[in-house]
Amino acid sequence: MTLPEIKAFVGKRVVIEYLDRLGHKCVAEGSLWEVEFVPMYGCNLIGDFGEIQLDKVVTLVEFGQQAA
Repeated sequence: MTLPEIKAFVGKRVVIEYLDRLGHKCVAEGSLWEVEFVPMYGCNLIGDFGEIQLDKVVTLVEFGQQAA
């Protein structure tokens, strides 16, 4: 996903599937507050689920839109 695509989710409830530092898939659900760029680390998604690096995100969908 690109930064403009992700900024469309700011302010919405989302479900994020991402890889943790060990490579295990994790799922987080919550409000996406901000997308920020941190030099030397890249883009981070910030919400009530904490901070997740964009390069670790596998899927990002609006809450209620995920496949059954």
